[in-house]
Amino acid sequence: MRLFIIFMLLSSAPAMAADQYDLACQGTRISPRDAAAEAYSTRLRIDLAAQKWCQDDCKRVVAINDISADTLVLADDITYNSRTDLSNKMTVDRKSGAFEQLSSQDRPSPMYLKVEATCTEQPFTPFP
Repeated sequence: MRLFIIFMLLSSAPAMAADQYDLACQGTRISPRDAAAEAYSTRLRIDLAAQKWCQDDCKRVVAINDISADTLVLADDITYNSRTDLSNKMTVDRKSGAFEQLSSQDRPSPMYLKVEATCTEQPFTPFP
């Protein structure tokens, strides 16, 4: 009976941890396009069960674009119209911990951001 209780306690804890976690990411960012890479860090809060995430101070909690066994696509946005020409893609490789973001905008004003970082899993910080 004790073995069964221990098994039940241990089996319920990892499920929660696997669905909710933070990622502490360290790497480089380039912005604008012709600038030198500079040190960059960010923290992502991930809740797979709710399919939500946020970044750093968590001003906006948004839906995760796609979840697969290998990759989290946090954002994959493209807007092309008469006012804006914008693309933004943010991904996390679930096996290696690699985080990548590539954002560019041609109008109304030019903008470029490229982030490459490696993330480590941390305890989940609840959304505000």
